[in-house]
Amino acid sequence: MKTGKSKDFMLNGEKTYLLEYIFYGLCIITMMMIYRYADCKSMTVWSVNLLDCIVDGNLYNYYEVCHLNVYGATHSYNGFNFLSLIPWAIWNIPIWLIQRIAGIKIIEHTSMMIWSQLFLVFLMIVMAYYSKKIISCFVSDKWIQNWSVFSIITCPFIFFGVAVVGQSDIIVITVAVIAIYYLLQDKQWLFLLLMAYSISAKPFLVFAYIAVILLIEKNVLKAVLKILSSVSFMLVFNMIYENAPLYKESIGASTAWGIVSAMITNSIDAIGGKASFVIIGFVFIYFMAYCINYNKEDIEKKRYIIYMMIAPMLVYMAFANHEFYRKIYLLPFLIIAIAVNTKFWTVNLILEKVLAVVGMSLDLFGNYTLHLHSV
Repeated sequence: MKTGKSKDFMLNGEKTYLLEYIFYGLCIITMMMIYRYADCKSMTVWSVNLLDCIVDGNLYNYYEVCHLNVYGATHSYNGFNFLSLIPWAIWNIPIWLIQRIAGIKIIEHTSMMIWSQLFLVFLMIVMAYYSKKIISCFVSDKWIQNWSVFSIITCPFIFFGVAVVGQSDIIVITVAVIAIYYLLQDKQWLFLLLMAYSISAKPFLVFAYIAVILLIEKNVLKAVLKILSSVSFMLVFNMIYENAPLYKESIGASTAWGIVSAMITNSIDAIGGKASFVIIGFVFIYFMAYCINYNKEDIEKKRYIIYMMIAPMLVYMAFANHEFYRKIYLLPFLIIAIAVNTKFWTVNLILEKVLAVVGMSLDLFGNYTLHLHSV
């Protein structure tokens, strides 16, 4: 991105004033200052619990410490493994030291909560950076590159996840974007390592990962081994913590681990029983991925990697039960896919933005009215 005179960016000869970026940044900061930090409170507390347990030599009892909830987290159980919280815990070391030494609670101070949630903003910037690097692998037009990235960071679902909810999903997505970039650079071992971490933190992207593996690996045995490697971190973690205090109860309370049951919720009658829309969709996508003649030397063929990161998640979002904010898993790959197909880029980007705003509005309205009916 070229810098023009004074305070404006130069995009393909057109001026886009820095004011737009400043305004978006102010929107993020404003939301972090006024929102009640529901999920972010729990994530912040669980991240500092991790630091406490490491320093106290009590890591095996981590889930019990989380359940004791001495710092006032919003949730009673930490329902996922703490691998995804490691980078967040490192970021929160300064406020953890203040809490541990001064004896105050982080979640009672807005400035400390803003510091914690700024980690998600930092990840959003990293995600945008690697998204642009992915787009640049296919498109040389700086206008498309820069405005696609701006569209990614301003997408309502990403804004909601980063500035409002404060969920850890952005960690999973950022790692996955970096993994795809390195796959496009033919560094497959880095791709496998990063995706293994992403999936072990939260398992949603495992469906897309399987499609990508079947696209790039036609040797069935190697494909199976690579798919199994994706869950290696998670399996080792589960083996270690199998009998840890309150581990099973915590994992059992998680919605993330209810994916399998959600898959069979929407189904059709078939010979011999029920047929899941999600399973049917996955089987079709995986079959197509395996049948595609992929060539890593052909830049056109590499586009299918992006498509395979999207298609399984579209099926999952369409036919399985999920929290409305999980649509963030479609991004930024959906906008990247729009960017690498430049023929209808402008129209597609406008449609994406309109549908994202409408979709977020309907989701929020649906959750609000559902809450009213349940009171």
